[in-house]
Amino acid sequence: MAELTPDRFAEFFEAVHDYRPFPWQRMLLEKIAAGADWPQVIDLPTASGKTACIDIAVFALALQAVTSPQSRTAPRRIFFAVDRRIVVDEAFDRAAKLAGKLAEATNGILKDTADRLRQVSGGESPLAVSRLRGGIARTQQHWSENPLQAAVITSTVDQLGSRLLFRSYGGSPLMAPIHAALTAYDSLIILDEAHCARPFMQTVASVRDYLDSEKWSSGKVRIAMPLKLVVMSATAPLEDAAGNELAKFPNEQERNAALSDSELTKRSAAVKLARMELIGKNGTNAFAERALSAVAGAIKTGCKRAAVMVNRVGLAHEIAGLAKVEKEFSSCDVVLLTGRMRPIDRDELLSRWSRFLRASAPDVPGKPIVLVTTQCLEVGADFGFDFLVTQCASIDALLQRFGRLDRFGNLGGTNALILAAKSDVAADNDDPIYGKGITKTWNWLQEAAKNGPDPATVNFAINSLGENFRNLEPGVRDGMLAPHPDAPVLMPAHVDILCQTAPHPTPDIDVPAYLHGVGRGQAEVRVAFRVDLAAEGGGPATGYSELLALCPPKKQECLSVPIFRLKKYLLGQTPPPAAADDEDVEGAAVAGESQPETGSIQVKQYLRFRDGEWESLAASKALNLIRPNDLIVLPMRPVHKIPAELGTSLDDAPVDRAEEAAWLALPQRNRRGFSGIFLRISPSVLQQEPLRKAAQPLLDWLGENGTDADADVPDIDSLRAQLRAAAKNGAAAGEKSRLADFGKICDAMAGAIRPKYLKPHPIEKGSWIISVPGQVVDIDESAADEDAASASDRPVYLSEHLADVQSAAEKFAQGLPEDLREVLDIAGRWHDLGKLDPRFQDLLGNLGSDPLAKSDNTFTGRPDFRHEMVSLQIVQKCLAGLLPTSEIRRELLLHLIAAHHGHARPFAPVRIDLEPGNIVAPNGFDPPVHLTAESRAALPKAQHLGSGIADRFWFLTRSFGWWGLAYMESVLRLADWEASANPHTQIAANAEASQEVCS
Repeated sequence: MAELTPDRFAEFFEAVHDYRPFPWQRMLLEKIAAGADWPQVIDLPTASGKTACIDIAVFALALQAVTSPQSRTAPRRIFFAVDRRIVVDEAFDRAAKLAGKLAEATNGILKDTADRLRQVSGGESPLAVSRLRGGIARTQQHWSENPLQAAVITSTVDQLGSRLLFRSYGGSPLMAPIHAALTAYDSLIILDEAHCARPFMQTVASVRDYLDSEKWSSGKVRIAMPLKLVVMSATAPLEDAAGNELAKFPNEQERNAALSDSELTKRSAAVKLARMELIGKNGTNAFAERALSAVAGAIKTGCKRAAVMVNRVGLAHEIAGLAKVEKEFSSCDVVLLTGRMRPIDRDELLSRWSRFLRASAPDVPGKPIVLVTTQCLEVGADFGFDFLVTQCASIDALLQRFGRLDRFGNLGGTNALILAAKSDVAADNDDPIYGKGITKTWNWLQEAAKNGPDPATVNFAINSLGENFRNLEPGVRDGMLAPHPDAPVLMPAHVDILCQTAPHPTPDIDVPAYLHGVGRGQAEVRVAFRVDLAAEGGGPATGYSELLALCPPKKQECLSVPIFRLKKYLLGQTPPPAAADDEDVEGAAVAGESQPETGSIQVKQYLRFRDGEWESLAASKALNLIRPNDLIVLPMRPVHKIPAELGTSLDDAPVDRAEEAAWLALPQRNRRGFSGIFLRISPSVLQQEPLRKAAQPLLDWLGENGTDADADVPDIDSLRAQLRAAAKNGAAAGEKSRLADFGKICDAMAGAIRPKYLKPHPIEKGSWIISVPGQVVDIDESAADEDAASASDRPVYLSEHLADVQSAAEKFAQGLPEDLREVLDIAGRWHDLGKLDPRFQDLLGNLGSDPLAKSDNTFTGRPDFRHEMVSLQIVQKCLAGLLPTSEIRRELLLHLIAAHHGHARPFAPVRIDLEPGNIVAPNGFDPPVHLTAESRAALPKAQHLGSGIADRFWFLTRSFGWWGLAYMESVLRLADWEASANPHTQIAANAEASQEVCS
């Protein structure tokens, strides 16, 4: 392996980005490579390339590839977080570009770095890249598949913080321990421009203290390297919660050298003249009119890219709506972007417009673009504008917004307008987002303008206003920033509650308070829309459970909606669309969450997913049953759009985009076929515009075959032909067309379709669904980590699967003490012995004598027992003489077996098994198992307190710590998934497959 040294960082950086790193980037890498820890704060102005900390962290990890896990100081997992609803797309794109170049490198510095990262990751992928909102990079390995994998993950504060605290917003509770463990250990959290970062920083510091201290783990075992946290900001905090000065880079002595670069000088010197105006009239309409008149004036002078950035979603909607009907903007493209969009819509919008709006070498648009947006675009997007209108905000927010104006200083001089209503800057105003910072900022800007040539204009150049702010007294600076309240103290008793994930305790911990401060952050739910659910009257028809099991919602199609706003919508109350009170930043002060009054019911029933089941609830009676992070599905009609009360629509996008969301969530690494996707061949779905343009062949086929009551399965060959015709239509529409993915789905279905994949639509009679089953597709949101995870596209022997899991556990346990590695080795070998139960073999459709672990059988219903709890019984009764002699190792082994599907934290699920039979392993099976029905009946039921499962969980939590126990569970569970995804040996089924294809 070629030598990799710190002095090759510039070579590495240039090979990725085609330009040399800035001085500060080289300086930081050299410090870390020399053994210094990451600074607590990176204090650099906006547009100075702070996202390059990703490259620095990745290269630092590669430098330590030959270092033992116990001695390594460079974290494997690099989280890039921001407190905005739009994930840091610039950072994600940067990381994806880096990962792609490393994966494809065949020589030179990139090949040397990739080889080192592969050595760290123990696999073929040098670097995985993921987003916690909006899905994963489909060509990359997911960050939580492999605990050894080097990875970059972009996230919001809520998504990352909830994972660290065992709550995994938008994910399954069964996945929460894995997320918590992999976030807490071997990770670097880079918090970008966090205006409300103080509570999150305090909570992370508390977690780190618990990870570091032997006081909280009597086993005194170093599980892995505890997390590290660094904050990047142009308005960085100066002290921690205890008043201690934070370690900062660059320090005052280093600052000039760190920023000594001609490109940075050009950016910091770019003149940005901002005129300040108070709106004389009341109402948002006056604000919208003045903002648009300023934009119209800029366009007349040749402006091609203008932005209007405001503080509320409702105001953004009003401005965009007004611009789209005014004649002055008929020759412009008006684009509305808020964080209240479905990820699938947001990604499409950014993909469509980013090439014209990117700061670096943008394409010239055919006509002017007016982007109307909220604070969601303050950070994390590499956008640049020629003209800016902004609503007044706190100084940290304004500095970020002006960082998007002539971002790279290529224009040299630009103009802007800062607008404020009198109420915004009144002395008694306490804004839910910016607090009193708006008023203090406005007053300070007015004073700054008095010293210039125009008493109403201030220069927002970085080396002018930015440096003036930086040099203010700490107390004055602090008063102009967005509020940053303290988090509650994270006590051990609180963590005891948080670590209980199966089931969640009641009452639970207020997680938003630990991320944003007490009284800040709104409880939200995820809302998806489906057009094939509605019965007459608007509620969901019967058959909804079967339909949603075949076509499960994905997070890409879900809106994040405050609970109070969903309740008001369901009741038919009429607040303004996307009410003016709605902020677009995580952690704002809670406002407007009063309980809705009784109104005229707008949605008669809605669907809620909880505890693995769907249920239909009457909106008039069940509003109080909605809980934070619930998954809600609303029945809609094909002509409907996303209700403006709930979120922001993408122009012309269908309200139901379920197929596209499932396709975009499909990981392509190591896949065998297209598993986990579906296509509803029904009029309500396919007649949505613009899908109908490509779907017409399927609609024609449906007219000929959909109502054939005598055919159990319609003609597959004719359906395959129409799928290919629809695929051709989608391809003809162009790669950037909305129909491109629909065409790809149809093409994939044409190749994958089999009679067993074609099901009658449970609600729309005469319609059909192609549903290609598969194992867990999206690990972040999986709620399917149940016995049905034994589904596979080919049968797999139990003995082979156990050997595969044992081997994977041995690999994933690297760095753990030898005695714990031995426990994980045994747990991998025995974890699935419960599948020897004859009833489970029947469920798998096993007709032979050799027991199976996986099957391609179609699962219906669920067994009356949990197979992992039966595995626990077998080990306790049949293999007691083979258990470790050490109490802590013995108890750990038993817990890992019981918890390998996410349960037993602290209780087992209730299953009433009335007929436990004999379990006998066939001759030659290792280990030998013989457990009689009488012995099983005499054992305490797993869900009973007397089973010892809960006591064992708490004993081990005290021994290894809250996150330490979760980490060891994660090693076994991820080894199980690794073995399932890449079995060493599969049972040949060529004859059956050939016969099936022929049929």
